[in-house]
Amino acid sequence: MEDRGSQLSGTSLKVLLAESTFWFDLEQSWNKTQDENEEVDRTSLESSKNVYQVFKRLSDIVQPWICDQESTSYQNNLLIIKACLLLKKSTNADQIITKFYEDSFKAFKVFNKELFNFSDENEEEDDNDNDDSFSEESAQIILQNINLFNEILFQLDLVEEIANPAIVTLIYQQLTGFLEKHCKSEYSENWLQRVFTWMDKGLMSWLKFVNSKFSILDSHGMICDQADEISTFSIESWKQRLEYFVYKAFAELRISEMFEIIVEYPDSLPAIKDLQECLSKTETRRLLTSSLKSAFERRLLHPAVNTDDILTQYVSTIRSLRELDPSGIILENVCSPLREYLRSRDDTIKCIITCLTDQGSGPDLSEELLGFGDDFDTTKKCDVESDGEEWYPDPVDAVTSDAQTKSQRRADILNILVNIYGSQDTFVSQYRILLADRILNNYSYDVTNERRYIELLKRRFGENHMHYCDIMLKDIQDSHRINRRITTEMKKKQEGGEQADQAKENKEKKDKGEEVSVSSKTAPETPDKIDFNAFILSSAFWPTLANESVDPPSQVESLMSDYNDLFKQSKGMRSLEWLNNLGSVEVEVELDEGVTKNFNVTPAQATLLVKFQEKDDWTLNDLATSLNINKSSLRNRIAFWIGQGVIIEKSNDHFTSAQTFQSSQLNNSIYESDDECGATSAQKQKDQELQVYWSYVVGMLTNIGSLPLDRIHAMLKMFASTEASTQCTLDDVKSFLQAKVNNGELVYVGGVYKLPKAN
Repeated sequence: MEDRGSQLSGTSLKVLLAESTFWFDLEQSWNKTQDENEEVDRTSLESSKNVYQVFKRLSDIVQPWICDQESTSYQNNLLIIKACLLLKKSTNADQIITKFYEDSFKAFKVFNKELFNFSDENEEEDDNDNDDSFSEESAQIILQNINLFNEILFQLDLVEEIANPAIVTLIYQQLTGFLEKHCKSEYSENWLQRVFTWMDKGLMSWLKFVNSKFSILDSHGMICDQADEISTFSIESWKQRLEYFVYKAFAELRISEMFEIIVEYPDSLPAIKDLQECLSKTETRRLLTSSLKSAFERRLLHPAVNTDDILTQYVSTIRSLRELDPSGIILENVCSPLREYLRSRDDTIKCIITCLTDQGSGPDLSEELLGFGDDFDTTKKCDVESDGEEWYPDPVDAVTSDAQTKSQRRADILNILVNIYGSQDTFVSQYRILLADRILNNYSYDVTNERRYIELLKRRFGENHMHYCDIMLKDIQDSHRINRRITTEMKKKQEGGEQADQAKENKEKKDKGEEVSVSSKTAPETPDKIDFNAFILSSAFWPTLANESVDPPSQVESLMSDYNDLFKQSKGMRSLEWLNNLGSVEVEVELDEGVTKNFNVTPAQATLLVKFQEKDDWTLNDLATSLNINKSSLRNRIAFWIGQGVIIEKSNDHFTSAQTFQSSQLNNSIYESDDECGATSAQKQKDQELQVYWSYVVGMLTNIGSLPLDRIHAMLKMFASTEASTQCTLDDVKSFLQAKVNNGELVYVGGVYKLPKAN
């Protein structure tokens, strides 16, 4: 006898489902439950029962069409049911089903706490996290309802469309919540495998339960048997899916924390290794690049951050991203804005050199200088064809793959920092300027440390690059020897003069019949004796030094003349050209009350103080005229002594020496530094050097007519072949020529420069 299911037409099934209010009934029953119950336990219990009952009524209605699985219309009827239901699916249906599975998950945890306890130390914490957990009685009923609900879904072949989206949403929520709670900001341990262990124990057990047609529960809600195999998705396919979720969620968490991970490097190395594994399993490299670049721009690349801090983060970024991605692609993509920003800061090279030579300032680069850092040396070319054991293929996001780019990616940290400015010549030139500043600010003949660093830099850049620096140190060492000999001669001369004066005075007293006294003092009480020392510099090898006008006191000028005479005698009549503004003067100031203070000041500041020794009161105009300087420079010099309480401003532009040391009202002020000290700034020196070659540029354009930028640069390097011209980059020449265009001295048309036509 033919079964009734085969006699029912698909058309009648469509009509039946079209008239059904299934989804409306589901929403109504859900809303009613939420409104009537305030207790979480009771609400979830009623909700699970109502969801199951609505689906049970649907199952009963369509049962005649699917009761015979052997019928030829069985599969067709299942497709009709699925199509009609999903076509009319309400917008809130997914939310209701997801909440249903969330309740089942909580109920499952009530009877399987040990599966979700991350560790013994966190057991109590995890248990207390379930403030909205169910009683065992309610949990058992909810599990029974979800079990029966799943049976209906398997029967109607709706697991993929109804259950799986809710399961995926729930699993991802649980996973991200677990990572947020246990793994966030924890960088010193490997967490990835521990997350997988938690997933295998807890999430996979729950998935086995909800993906079985008939999971048989004991009286305590525990799974005691699974009557059949898991349908639709095998447990292995679910496991692969969960593993991908773990890799992706973990990668997203660590990517969002990458800035902090870099800050904590090398303590954060375990977190970097975990992320490295995640990147190999997921397509999140571009997310990492964009996220880290955004973090740098937001938190690092702005004027409020010190250059030392930016360099520290840059060095940590290089080290950490090389651990993360040995190919160097991520490093290349992420650090490009960092390099550009550092290049725009005036003090970057100074900070790099300070980090190389001064401990405790900025990133620790001493190992890089000593050669104990990375395996790459700037003096060696990277042979990308012969380093097979350390070769890594370029990832798919690699923009370029030429040999030069690969060599740059694999350069050591010091080489990367040097190449911020494009060439070693620029770096060494800046080092020479800073070396001059360090020497001229310390005023010590001991250059042992500087010699050590130069020897290390020679290993990096070669003997030729450091030749000028070698001569600078030799000047200081020679100065020590020459100065010792000259000062000894000057003291002998001074002592001989004093003895002659004393003998003459005694003779005059004796002739007059006066008593001759013998003094036990070896030096007069008046401050006539000045301990005078000098640095003797080879001007051709030192960077341009500031040479402002400072007229020394007559007493000092006499010593300088004597010193020069003795130098001529020892050096074959070669003469010294004094830089009066450079130097250090130790002065002792004694006011009327008898209190003395010692100061270490510049020659300009000392010369100013001598004027107040000559006369107590000065106006700004008179003082500027006497010192032969402009008022702006004078204000800077006099502000120092006002700040020290030695000079008082009685009224506007009227100054007088203090009778007693005044309380310092300007000690906390920031004085504008004098331009009289040390080497000139890098940019100022570069402008001065290029100005020397302006005549070459004029000659080129006069003879040829017009030239593009690259030709002018090349010809300057060829014909004006001095150190200054060879170290000027294309950008330096471009800036210089643009300034000439702005001043009307050049015309730039059609990509070429030419001289303006004479009027």
